[in-house]
Amino acid sequence: PNPYINALRGVEFTHVKPVPVVNYFETLINLNFDMALMPLLDTPSNRCKSYHKVLQYSMLGIPIVCSNVEPYTNAKGLGLMKCNNDDHWDAGIDAFMDPLRRQVFSNGNKAHVYNNYCWDSHNIDVLTSLF
Repeated sequence: PNPYINALRGVEFTHVKPVPVVNYFETLINLNFDMALMPLLDTPSNRCKSYHKVLQYSMLGIPIVCSNVEPYTNAKGLGLMKCNNDDHWDAGIDAFMDPLRRQVFSNGNKAHVYNNYCWDSHNIDVLTSLF
């Protein structure tokens, strides 16, 4: 039996209804997250997932505490708190309880995503020149 199946049993949460894709980022911003927790078991299926959610949250300045497994290990250059076990999760969450530290990680992540993953006029010129 997997000990993590009921790990969050009893934790209070608010369910946010799905929104149209055009309202997705506005909805995330309005939720005003302090941090994102992204636990993921190390399985063959999960290793094939994308880290786009990490990029989205990073661009919005949301600090991330995540499992130290693929796909998150592939997100290079981002200030993610990657956790291997329960003690690491506690430390990762505690680290982002400090507003100054949370802000430093947020600013660094936003800049990294913008500089390495966003399209700007230079990238568009390169792409159009290829075609």
